[in-house]
Amino acid sequence: MKSPGSIEGSSLYLCGASVAVECKYCKASKPIFGEEVKIIKHGDLKLHLPFLFLTAKVGYLGFSFIGCLEIVSEQIANRVDIWLDALEANFSTQVSQLWRSALVTAMWVIWTCHNKRFFDNDVVSINSAITFIWRSVGEANQIGSGTMRNSLDEFQILHCLHVQAKPPRAPRIVEVRWQLPPAGWLKVNTDGSAFGSPGLAGCGGIFRTSRGFFKGAFAIPLGKTFAFEAELAGAIHAILYAYEFGWTNLWLECDSTYLVTLLRERSPSVPWRWKPSWLRCMERISRMNFRVSHIFREGNAVADISASRASSFQTSTWWHSIPSFIQNAFSKDYMAVLLFVFLKLLAVLFDFSVFLLIVLNM
Repeated sequence: MKSPGSIEGSSLYLCGASVAVECKYCKASKPIFGEEVKIIKHGDLKLHLPFLFLTAKVGYLGFSFIGCLEIVSEQIANRVDIWLDALEANFSTQVSQLWRSALVTAMWVIWTCHNKRFFDNDVVSINSAITFIWRSVGEANQIGSGTMRNSLDEFQILHCLHVQAKPPRAPRIVEVRWQLPPAGWLKVNTDGSAFGSPGLAGCGGIFRTSRGFFKGAFAIPLGKTFAFEAELAGAIHAILYAYEFGWTNLWLECDSTYLVTLLRERSPSVPWRWKPSWLRCMERISRMNFRVSHIFREGNAVADISASRASSFQTSTWWHSIPSFIQNAFSKDYMAVLLFVFLKLLAVLFDFSVFLLIVLNM
């Protein structure tokens, strides 16, 4: 038997101004907030938002809080799936974060008020509940990192919510150019590619001299794996190749900031199936003159092409001369062609999928 305080034990329905609960263990429906309201039922829907309406039409997004802003028509208000439709709307990141915060908070308020009403006989006023949701939305806006779109509609929405608008930062333009290694050094650019998460993957890399001449390149198919593991495999194979050939002055460059951090800190925090190879690499680079740096993907085109091709190979391949499919990208690097990257964020964000992958494999 389900507990009367559980979600399965009750059904919440959207009402005109409040919410009522129909409890399987009660003889009659009771309004949570002690008000007589008209219950609107719709199929098997068990939960709906009482205070917050959000409409999403073509080119328009409108918020309406009960007792605050009336912009929802009677026809729209009678649709119990209104917030489900709103979740599919094309939000800016700021509005999306506020909507989700209001949605979760309202659900929590509904259930808390329901339990107080039935088990403690304590009636919470609807004004107190709405005030709590308003305050939660304001706090979410303060700690959220989302930004609005530069449109009058979104500005009006945020103004109605009484929260500060966060316009997007102007993009930062960064020059990207492949750089030569110092005299006596070799530079290897590596990359990994996966067509899916996980998906068919491969890694590749290219070694070049201090004058930009081709020294060697490799491409290795990895089967089905994650993109970060492909990036990791590219760096591991590059280091092992260099040590095997006696290239002890090595500069490794890739477009994964997390991988660069792992190499700089000699961190063992890698997926478990790669840990033996990774620890072997750490032992190898301790005997080498080794440095590592990050480059944007636009400047890592040669390695990126090699990694993408590697996923379709049957076996590992090593080239002693430039393969035809990277000739064009190699020439641009050799001529030091200047590229530009437009960055919308000044800070580098950690990829949560990488964190999850590390945790699950440790």
